[in-house]
Amino acid sequence: MKRWVEAAVLILLALVFYGCLSSLVYHPDKEISFTPQELGLEHEDLYMASANGKMINAWFFPCENARAVVLFCHGNAGNISDRVSQAWMFHKLELSTLLFDYQGFGQSQGRPSEQGTFDDARAAWDYLVQEKGFPPDRIIVFGKSLGGAVAIELATQVKPGLLFVDSSFTSTKDVAKAHYPWAPGFLLYSWKYDSLSRIPNVQAPVCFFHSKQDEVIPFIQGEALFGAAPEPKAFVEISGSHNDGFMKSGRLYTDAVDAFIKMHMGKNES
Repeated sequence: MKRWVEAAVLILLALVFYGCLSSLVYHPDKEISFTPQELGLEHEDLYMASANGKMINAWFFPCENARAVVLFCHGNAGNISDRVSQAWMFHKLELSTLLFDYQGFGQSQGRPSEQGTFDDARAAWDYLVQEKGFPPDRIIVFGKSLGGAVAIELATQVKPGLLFVDSSFTSTKDVAKAHYPWAPGFLLYSWKYDSLSRIPNVQAPVCFFHSKQDEVIPFIQGEALFGAAPEPKAFVEISGSHNDGFMKSGRLYTDAVDAFIKMHMGKNES
């Protein structure tokens, strides 16, 4: 009987831990908490079909005489309404922006999954190329945190003008090990997002951002991604916590984005 009780406790702990990991990977929010109008940004509210037929919601922010367009892959929590400030930052840098929500986030249908996030990013890419008519070399793929892993995967399948990876990880297994070193190994393989093995295959110049104060994704993982990436590449050490690095870093962040674009993409004269 004692062994059965011990087994039951272990199973219960495993299920609880699995739930914690699930929340670590995906934490979607359906509520639209902020609108582009609050920053005076013009935008289009649109929907596009992902590979499984689910409709995902996106906001497109046009910029007059834009030098390129940013396809922004956000992190594991909230929705696109939490990223309007980043669209505003891109607008100031003369960039149009497409923010999209993964399945299960915001107004998007379905439920999130690893392959689903990859498919959703590809749907956003296809929309920019096929519907908006942007040449691939004028599309900047930009990923934050979990979105960095999504952006890296996309940049191995298509050839964007540039790739930016902000505060991302080598794999979700490595993140879980960093936070839960005691966890049973089999629980760490439910999600992979193995960016370390994918980054050598990216088809664009790539710029990484990471802060040593990042309390979610260890700085060393950002360094490891940079080390494995092909040239041309750059690494920018920012400051602040995981969620406010680009705000806390201010001009350091925006100047680095601007400089990398000028160095590797130049001004669109068309």
